[in-house]
Amino acid sequence: MPLSDLQGAIGKDGSAGIASSVSSLTAWARRDPFLSEQVALNAVKTIVLLAPRKSGESGDNIDMIGQAGVRDIDTAQYGIITVFLCHVVLWVFSGVSPIDKKQRLLDLLGRDREVRTSWFMSVLERGLGVSGTDGNFAEDAPKILFRSAAEMLTRLGTWGASLNLALLMHKRSEM
Repeated sequence: MPLSDLQGAIGKDGSAGIASSVSSLTAWARRDPFLSEQVALNAVKTIVLLAPRKSGESGDNIDMIGQAGVRDIDTAQYGIITVFLCHVVLWVFSGVSPIDKKQRLLDLLGRDREVRTSWFMSVLERGLGVSGTDGNFAEDAPKILFRSAAEMLTRLGTWGASLNLALLMHKRSEM
């Protein structure tokens, strides 16, 4: 997925650049639907991997050799841009993909136990505009992904870049 189009789609070049970038990303997704699905699949898995624990979340986060899991290591300086871009990728996927492709992505993700049982799965169902049970579409669904990004970024770190990106995602969700 072209990074310049991702940036343009969220307004880097102002309102005029959004339509052009979204059009480019739509063409990209239609040229290779399998690739766009794989990009979205990897974005979700990355978000789940890097997501800080929600308050009260339990679970053993120690791997087999006693090493701390990725959530227990301060990865904010490396992960904030990744989390930010993964949410933008999912927002684009939500905006350019037909409902059947969105449902297929959810079905594929449902096969992964870690993703299926994560708090992010319900956010994703709402953010893609597909309810996990009845397949209904919600008009403001993609904004949910920006709100999720803003929340996650504020929990990833307290330094300026994280909070600035969180504010950007929050503002974009209001558009």
